[in-house]
Amino acid sequence: MLRQKNDNPEILRRAHAEMVGLFLIVFTIIQQVRSPQYGLFAVLIGFFFSVTFVASSSGAHLNGAVTFSLFLNDVAGRNIKPVRTYTVYFLYQCAGAFVAGAVGALLGSPIPELLPEKVAAAFVFEGLFTALLCLVVHTACDANLSQVESHHAGILVGTTIFVTGACIGKISGGVVNPSIAIGLIASRALFVEGNFIPFTYCWLYIIAPLIGATVAHLIYYHLMRYPPERASLLAKKSSESRTAQRA
Repeated sequence: MLRQKNDNPEILRRAHAEMVGLFLIVFTIIQQVRSPQYGLFAVLIGFFFSVTFVASSSGAHLNGAVTFSLFLNDVAGRNIKPVRTYTVYFLYQCAGAFVAGAVGALLGSPIPELLPEKVAAAFVFEGLFTALLCLVVHTACDANLSQVESHHAGILVGTTIFVTGACIGKISGGVVNPSIAIGLIASRALFVEGNFIPFTYCWLYIIAPLIGATVAHLIYYHLMRYPPERASLLAKKSSESRTAQRA
């Protein structure tokens, strides 16, 4: 669950899954603006279904910062994949968010405006909660730290987003996702305002999450991850235990 795939010929199929997942999430975010009393719960459910839906197809990154943090893990572990794999993931994520914004605008739904009043606070909290989200994903990915199924991972990610929205929603919007930010800002600029004003703070929603993703990578890789030799030993013991139980 939530593990990276290595079959490069299927990169576009997996990227399309990411795009569909982001579309569902962003469309939910846009529609919940009409019923704010159910907003956070609607977003939680949207993330739950999206993660569960695309986990087996793409690994359910659904976030440019998560993709970047997993890329750093792979580079540090010398598990080098073509940079285009991660780039295509990110571009398709942004495309899914943009299409959701475009559809929402055509349906007359209000597209959220990302203009934080306190830029410094928004920057810090976006980075902090992005790091938290990435650590949750890293833990779910690591079979030596957890045995998480796709539906459980959806609950974990959805709950993290719920907590993020509750804590910093009024400060920064609680986006913690550069793919969503770019898609929402671009769709608002094109279909609502017709100018570049929505891009004023786009840099904040890109740089802060990437810094948070880097911090999450450093914490996970140097403090939480099992060394390869110990991970192999744990896998061997687990296999022996399952064999003994069957006997």
